[in-house]
Amino acid sequence: ADDIDQVVFGGSCFMDEVVFFHKPTKTAIITDLVQRFPDEQVKGLTGQLMKLDGLVGENGSCPREWRLSFMFGKVKAREALAKINAWHANQLVIAHGECATESAADIIKRAFYWV
Repeated sequence: ADDIDQVVFGGSCFMDEVVFFHKPTKTAIITDLVQRFPDEQVKGLTGQLMKLDGLVGENGSCPREWRLSFMFGKVKAREALAKINAWHANQLVIAHGECATESAADIIKRAFYWV
């Protein structure tokens, strides 16, 4: 459709994720690759592990074990990320944590520092 763009974020030996972009609202839709939980929602040992993994706070990231699964496929991941960055998303919808209503392109760049 004319309103939706997409890219397969590949390169992992375990998974691929399709990332969508809604053009009229400049919204990126990323289900599992970006997780960003507010600090007040994470507690105990699990919360500490999530913080160590970079999944807590404004930037968010991808779980460490998933990042490792891209070790030998970074070229594919970088190609997908280049397309995502070219969208210059303003909003971000994610499945795990807080969505963003502004500055999504900056959040995405920081979340994918590992690529």
